[in-house]
Amino acid sequence: MRAQLAHVRRTLGAQATPLIIAASFFLEEIDSTILTTSVPQMARSLSVDTPQMGLAISCYLLSVAIMLPVSGWLADRFGARRLYCAALAIFAAGSALCGWAPSLPLLLVGRAIQGMGGAWMTSIGRLLVVRSVSKDQLLKATNYMIAPALFGSLLGPVVGGFITSYFSWRWNFWINVPLAGIALLVSLRALPKVPKAALRPFDWLGFALLAASLAAIQLIARPHGSPVHTLGGYALAALVPVLLLGAYVWHARSSPHPLLDVRLLRKRTLGITVLAGGVARIASGALPFALPLVLQIEFGLNPLHSGLLTLAATLGAFVSRAGAGAAMRRLTLRTLLIINALVLAALIAGISRFTPTSPHLWIFLYLLVLGFLRSVQLSTLTAVGYADLEPTEFSHATMLITLAARCFMSGGPIVTAAVLGAIAGTHPPTSANFTTVFSILAGFMAISAVGFLWLRPTDGWQLSHHSRPAIGPAAVGPSASRDPR
Repeated sequence: MRAQLAHVRRTLGAQATPLIIAASFFLEEIDSTILTTSVPQMARSLSVDTPQMGLAISCYLLSVAIMLPVSGWLADRFGARRLYCAALAIFAAGSALCGWAPSLPLLLVGRAIQGMGGAWMTSIGRLLVVRSVSKDQLLKATNYMIAPALFGSLLGPVVGGFITSYFSWRWNFWINVPLAGIALLVSLRALPKVPKAALRPFDWLGFALLAASLAAIQLIARPHGSPVHTLGGYALAALVPVLLLGAYVWHARSSPHPLLDVRLLRKRTLGITVLAGGVARIASGALPFALPLVLQIEFGLNPLHSGLLTLAATLGAFVSRAGAGAAMRRLTLRTLLIINALVLAALIAGISRFTPTSPHLWIFLYLLVLGFLRSVQLSTLTAVGYADLEPTEFSHATMLITLAARCFMSGGPIVTAAVLGAIAGTHPPTSANFTTVFSILAGFMAISAVGFLWLRPTDGWQLSHHSRPAIGPAAVGPSASRDPR
């Protein structure tokens, strides 16, 4: 009986951790978009020009990009659980400062502090989940994390507009304080303690190269605030982060203690899911930007109607938790990723078949299926990356997966804006222009399916037990048989 009770406690703890971490994913995502509808009121309140308020959004995103690379080293130095709880407190403090800020400079300081907490909440939260659940529960745990994040990114503008209209823009920030406080109290009580990893020297040069490259990506990934508006301009601007990332890879391969160990990409499943999955993430990352454009510019819908239709993709993400498990019981992860990518490619291309007279119910259901499959793909990609890793490699791998996902997802809006700028120029995009955009995005998704062909049928058997290889020394190594806890 005592052993059974202990097993129940471990099971409940493993399920509680992803749910607790999901709250921070939701907070970070909603905070990155909540100001988009509040900018004019904030500008009047702070006595600045409206374009200057774009700095409040950029400052948060840049802070997140700069602080992400260092989170893995800090987790090893101070402990993942302690750093996660500190991140919640930092996020709450930044939110309080933003809500009180009487001037734009103080608001920017608060946003930078918020971004620091947001970066560490999500990256360390992902690490805590990976270290606290067994591999056969990892996909389910990943679903719990990703769905609230997708919901937060779409809900942010709606919540921000409601709060600004009926209360004050300052409550967009103040509301974070009690929410983060509750999350902190629950985390202190319920999150498991994770042993510290071996401390290594801090890689200052690697940090500078990674932070600069991520900041450059984030700047050009904001099409409305980007300094470039042509295809040539985007291509030239993209050279900066590419060269910086290349310099980091060269540095990391020769460094004894790199901030981010890119040599882990030699692990076949991790390398395939990061690179082939990255191509798929370009298409996935473009959808939240491209869909509102076609619905508002081409169909003439107002932001509210457009938002209600795109909300279908988020609802599909929640349903995907059950669907992913059912699919994994019938398909290998290799087959699931290939079929899912091909169907997604067809659906993305099919968006161009919509017209202003298309029934909104049909569009809603279409986007519901699209959101379902998109969420299945993102959660499966994240989980498969850990299939062949040892527990000692989780810290570096988590930072690698997190940074790669952010870079490739940011590439989606860049590709969309570059293509529209090249073919539409300064004129409003036409139906033919959007057809070209969605065809290119579908091509990215189809190319990722080719990359997934390099996976083996037995890859990821630890996650689903669908195609577990024969037991033997060659089939089951330490990473397959060991629980990541």
